[in-house]
Formats: sequence, structure tokens, C-alpha cells
Amino acid sequence: METVKYMNENNKPVAQVAREVGVNANTLHGWVKKYGQQPEIKAVKTFSSEAAE
Repeated sequence: METVKYMNENNKPVAQVAREVGVNANTLHGWVKKYGQQPEIKAVKTFSSEAAE
């Protein structure tokens, strides 16, 4: 999704990008979740959860 890519490349907050493109912030959050904002962070979270166990 181009909007998620734009948000990541420009390091802009979800609320600001949502206003710029004319969508609800919750919708944009859903897109980020669906299209993967930052996979490397997900990997770290998974690793941290496994390490905690």
C-alpha cells in the first residue's frame, strides 16, 4: 500500500498522514497492520517474547 510506504519513508505519524490522504486514522492503522509497517520490529518482539519464556 503506497500510503503505508509514504508514511514510513517520511517518518510521519499516522494521524497526520490520515488527514493528508483523507482517511480515518483507524483505517490507516489497519492498513499498517495488514501491510506490515516494520517487519524487523516484529521479529524483535517475537524474540523478546521467546526470551521471556
